[in-house]
Amino acid sequence: MTTSDKKILTPIQYNLASKPVYDTSTESIEIITKTPIEGSTTPNLNSINPLTFSWVAANRCFRLGSPKSGLRIKIAWISRSNNNNDRNANITLASNWPMYLFSCISLRLGSKIIEQIDYPGIVTDIQYHMLGKEVKDDEGELYGYIPDSNVNPSDNLFDSIRYANAPADLAAFAGAQRAVTCVSTNNAGYTRRKNLYNYPVGADGTLRYAEAFVPLNVIFGFCSEYDKILKLIPFDIICKRQEISKYHHCVFGGQNTDVYLGNDPQNQTGIISLTLDVECVNPVPKLGVELNRVFENPFEIVFLQKICRGYPVGAEEIFTAETTAYKMPRAIFFVFKGTTGAANQETPTQCYQFCKHANMKKLIVKIDEMSYPARDQNCDYSQNSYTAFYQEFVEISKEFGGDSSLGYKAFKDLYSIYTFDLMKRTGKDVSKCVVNFMYERQEVPNDNTGDPKELFMYMIIYDQRVFKVNARDGIVEEIF
Repeated sequence: MTTSDKKILTPIQYNLASKPVYDTSTESIEIITKTPIEGSTTPNLNSINPLTFSWVAANRCFRLGSPKSGLRIKIAWISRSNNNNDRNANITLASNWPMYLFSCISLRLGSKIIEQIDYPGIVTDIQYHMLGKEVKDDEGELYGYIPDSNVNPSDNLFDSIRYANAPADLAAFAGAQRAVTCVSTNNAGYTRRKNLYNYPVGADGTLRYAEAFVPLNVIFGFCSEYDKILKLIPFDIICKRQEISKYHHCVFGGQNTDVYLGNDPQNQTGIISLTLDVECVNPVPKLGVELNRVFENPFEIVFLQKICRGYPVGAEEIFTAETTAYKMPRAIFFVFKGTTGAANQETPTQCYQFCKHANMKKLIVKIDEMSYPARDQNCDYSQNSYTAFYQEFVEISKEFGGDSSLGYKAFKDLYSIYTFDLMKRTGKDVSKCVVNFMYERQEVPNDNTGDPKELFMYMIIYDQRVFKVNARDGIVEEIF
């Protein structure tokens, strides 16, 4: 290297002429709040009839992918035990309670519904678990996402203290040094939620309130991936309330506890406020003229559409199925819930957010005659052998948000999310894609007293879609 090739590295603090660069493309940002066109009374908000947020402000630039665009949800609830109102009942709201209030949330862009999220609680649970520990430990409280750390609805620091070799004579015990074992079933997530939602009230039967904000970029694949300005094109967000009989998906508590959450005799509980916030951007005039020119012409949008399907698979040791409602799957997730007996998660005392490992030995997905994964997992939870399943979840989390918030043991005990990363798969442009899937359980329990014998399975597919948008005329056409 010659002398002329050498460069002198000058620390930035000596570069007195340098100036910070700021974004000057935007004059202002506003948050526009919309209410359902069907009305905002408590009976309307808790009816199973759809609630529609409609946007027709043609001359406004808006950003649905903004973390400030989303649903703001407020509920009223009453804690109960032994069939009576009880302000001290050992029960609280479950993690991700806002999304379990709904059975379906859809996005209509212009003339077409481009994404329909069935089982939004299941879909967003998976998304949250892939967003890393910062969301799990802190930011998630904004969304109502505070996951459990064990299966017990307990906020006790210690359940018991045991002394080794304690003599029967207490006098002989005085002053003696003994080994101490502290036994705790404390559930850190449950404790955080109870401290947040079960704040002190003056009397049994008093309403408690909870509020959360869920960004659209958590709910919809479109809002997550197409985080760009839109203009001229109208849109609707359509929310369908979960049946009131399934309120227990939103709570978790100890034996003989329950809540009023949309099911009280006075109709005071349930959703009491539901609004949509939309971030509007006012660009500088020069950029505004350019954007107007862009939106005068049709353009394409590409994103991963989230699709969730439910299957009552029962006690089958080997289960196979085929479905064809897809284009180009890029990721597939499976989770299982217990449905019967003591393992039935359809009760307030069995948290519905837990995903059972179900003694899975292997899961296989076949697309266009190609099988995934490349080799069988051959896992056995009874021998603490499930690295193949856990590794897939850790790796796919890097594709969709960051580091997984699930540790190895928590994956087994609390949230077994079975995943297939198909991001690098090359596929064909076809009108529909045939997806076959199969699972085999290592062992099916004889009953439902512990691990569930009978299961309900959810399959979530992130499917690549392409649409052409004519914003001026409000027409959206599916290309692929």
